[in-house]
This record gives sequence, structure tokens and C-alpha cells, in this order.
Amino acid sequence: METNNNLNEQEIASLTYSDPIAYTSFQDYLKLIGEETVNEAREKMRSLRFFPVYYNETANVMYLLYSMPDKLQEIRNFHQDHLHIPIKYIRVPDTTLNSFIIHFLSETVPVTATLEVEALPDYQKPEIVKLKEALINEAIDMHASDIHVEIHGARGIVLYRVNGILRPHYEERRERIISLIRSFINDAKLDTIDLVKPQNGSMQHFYMGKIYPIRLNVIGTFSGGYNENPTAVLRILYQDVERKMDSVGFEPEQLELFKRMADREGIIIVTGPTGSGKTTTLYALLDWFNTEGKKVVSIEDPPEIIKENMVQISVQPQRGITWETALQNMMRMDPDIILIGEIRDRFAAEAAMQAAITGHTVLTTMHTQNVETVVERFRQLAGEESDVVNSHTIAYHLIGMVSQRLVTKIRIARLTSYDELVRQNPDLLKKLYNFDIGIRGAESQFPPEKIRFWLEDPLKLPDATVTNETTYKGYDMTPNGRTVIAEVVYNDADLSEAIKQGEPKVIREYLNSLDNHLTLIDHAILKVQRGEISIEDVLHRI
Repeated sequence: METNNNLNEQEIASLTYSDPIAYTSFQDYLKLIGEETVNEAREKMRSLRFFPVYYNETANVMYLLYSMPDKLQEIRNFHQDHLHIPIKYIRVPDTTLNSFIIHFLSETVPVTATLEVEALPDYQKPEIVKLKEALINEAIDMHASDIHVEIHGARGIVLYRVNGILRPHYEERRERIISLIRSFINDAKLDTIDLVKPQNGSMQHFYMGKIYPIRLNVIGTFSGGYNENPTAVLRILYQDVERKMDSVGFEPEQLELFKRMADREGIIIVTGPTGSGKTTTLYALLDWFNTEGKKVVSIEDPPEIIKENMVQISVQPQRGITWETALQNMMRMDPDIILIGEIRDRFAAEAAMQAAITGHTVLTTMHTQNVETVVERFRQLAGEESDVVNSHTIAYHLIGMVSQRLVTKIRIARLTSYDELVRQNPDLLKKLYNFDIGIRGAESQFPPEKIRFWLEDPLKLPDATVTNETTYKGYDMTPNGRTVIAEVVYNDADLSEAIKQGEPKVIREYLNSLDNHLTLIDHAILKVQRGEISIEDVLHRI
């Protein structure tokens, strides 16, 4: 696009960060705002989400792109005080705005002086390295758990998962996103040529004086007629997050059950899908154990939480440390408490049980849908022919079980009537009914006698119109923006008798017969009624 002073608003909105006119206008803005205000203006661009994309010098008018309507008045107030020329505002998607923020406000990454830039591979050129560094830094600032890099046709998109919600963050042309993925792959010391084959690796990122381990997964996909589209997912591992049992979201009566589990010999199993906070719960629970004078050993792939005063073994098959070899050598280290990242096969199942039988405390995770299927899954992993793992050994050596999910908190709520809810989601009543949930005012839709939980009309749901740096569609995007919903089970003599029968139905019937026992859905409804979480989000998680 040629530089001129006669662009209309549609042409201005279509400018990209690489257009010379955007660079010139940015420099003009910095001069007009004044040297003493430049640093403040840069920070405001990041926090209030705006960018000076075009300066019509003839008309003496500055055009600003913005993405968040709720920030517009703050943007106006700032410029009324510091930029004394007419301003026009054009709204664009936040992914569009972010391309300007990243390329104009990120720190420049130096290039090795001995290399000619043109001779560098595409993924090592300074603009790609700068983009990569900026994206990871911004993900850390937002406390994103994952960075997803995808290609759709001729365009690529970078998305961040924050508190379980995946939201778009940055868009770019396909070729540049492929170079970005290659840069990630290069940092993980994987194959930068074949972008179709599945690859897994890890890297470390240094930011603000801290080191962040990052796990990388890459695989080829098909999109838009292209057969060789790589997609990448980066999992950022945060080491300095405070993890305490009483701040995760468990109820007081559940915490009492955890206290009864502490310092008992046997196995504690936490179950739930990927990303449900299982490891966090284990490490938080470990803080409740009396570890003075005891040796604590963990085996993980890799350790996600670095903890002092314990031996942490990272599975590294390329160096001969497999799950099997680590488990084989674990008992030779004379541990008192053992944390096994996951029971995933017969060897791990039998090793965990053997450790419990010989007087150790074992904390571990397992992938099942609920607590009543833990026993069945444990036996399946060990195999029916196992002499070590069976219904009787599980009944005697299982300390407790936890089934949990992480749900995003409501930050800004709105009251929604039953009628409005049904208009937005006609199938919601049926979905709720499948979980024995009804809404007051809708009793005639389904037989009330079959409803176990009643929600009051109106409901509190997230206000989807509110989006800013701490709130996305009404949900809490701060580091403490998720809470646990869980079923916590302590194994006593009566439950042991049910476990010996080995049938999930028998275990569930026993648990449902207990007074004041919180099931997963019980806990979820409790938090919905308090306005902490959304019933729609609960249905997605359970």
C-alpha cells in the first residue's frame, strides 16, 4: 500500500505492521506525545490495547486502532491530557492489534554478529526470533498454561490457553508461522526439516530473571489444501506458583478427609482428565505430610513442580531413564514417601502396590472418569493375572481417592433468567436433566421426582460482553482464576468391603449412601449456587 494522506477508514483498518506508513505514523506519534510521556504511552498501548497506525499530516489527525470497547474511555482520557490533536478511533480484532504491539513494542533480540542475516535459516532470522521471544514472554505475563500454534489455509494463528479457556492472540501469514514453529523446534533440538512427523521435546526460556521449562509437541496436519501444515503446542511449566490445599478450592469437610489421609502408609490416587490439576493436588497434599526425617522421591515425565527437600527423577528415555528403569531403582533409594507421576502400565501399577505393601506412602495419578472406576482401572492396568494388584490388596492398601476437575471462575457475572437461558441453548434443560439437575420454574419440562439438584431462577452466568486483560467473556483470567470441583474419598473399613467386590456400581452405591458426602456434581452445584462458577462450564468439564 502506498504511503499517502488520503486513506479512508477501511484502508487504515487493513494496514499491517509491515506497512511503511504504520512505522512512520508510530514514529510521528512518539514525537507528538512528547519525550517525557513516551514510556507511559508504550505501557498504555499494551494495557489499554491501542496503536497509532496512521497520521494524516495534512489534516493533522491521528488514527488509533483499538480492540477493547471497555477501555476506549481510558484511551480517550489519556490522549486528551497528552496528545493535543484530533484523534479518530477504529476498532479491530485483538489479534490484529496484537501484531502491532508485538512488532513495535517488544525488545529487539540481538543476532550473532558473526553471521550474515541473509545466510541464516528462516527460523533464525532476527524478526522470527523476536516474534518467538515476544509470544512466549506475553504468554508468561498472562500466565497461560499452553501456547497453540495452528495453520488454517493461508493464515496461521497463535492461541493462548489461560485458566482452561483457549483464546486467539496473534495472526500471521502461513509461511511466517511455519518459520515460527521451526524456531520452536530448533530450540527443542528436534528435526526442523520434516514438519509432518510427530515430535516431542523440551526447552528452557529465560524471562525476567527466571527459567521456565517448556514442553513442545509438533505434528503435521491437513488444512486449506496443504498437506504439510505443522501444528505445535507448547506447555509452560511454572515453578513459583503457591500451591496450598486450602486455596485450591476444596471444601472444609474435604480438607478434613485429606488430613486423615496424611502420614498413612498406602496409596493415594488422584484421577481426572489432562489439565485437571492432579499434580498440583498431589504436591499440595505432600505439604501436609510430616516429611521431617523422611526421604521423598518422585518419578515424573518431567517434574512440573520443582520442590526442595525431595529427590525428583525425570524420565529421559534418550539417556536410559525410562519409567521402568526409574521404578526399578526407586526402592534402592530407600524412600519413605513416593510420588509417581502417573500409573500408566502394569509395571507402574505393580511397583506402586508393592511399595504400599512394604510400608511406604505412595501418591500417584490415574486417568479415569470418576472414583468408582479407580479400582477397576487399577486392576486393568496390572492385568488380571497379577498377583500383586487385585481387589483385596487395593482394599487394604488404598488410603484415599480424589476425582477432580478445574473450572474457570466467574469474574463478572450477569443474572440470566430461565427463559433467556433456554433461548440461547434449547438443549440445556436436557443436558441438565441427564445430570439430575433442574431449574426452578421449569418443573413441568421433566418429572420433578427424578431431579436431585435444583438451580434457582435466575442463574448467575459470566457476562460475555466484558473482555479485558483480567477478564475474558466474563471469566477470571488472573493466576487464581480457576477452582477445583472434586469428590474426595477416604477409605475406611466399610468402603474396603465394597472395594473387595470390585464393581464400580457397588462402590458408587456405598458412597451415595453416606451422609454429607460431596460427589463431583454435588461440589459443582454448590459452587454454582454460590455464583463462583457457571453451570455451562460445569457441563463442559464433567
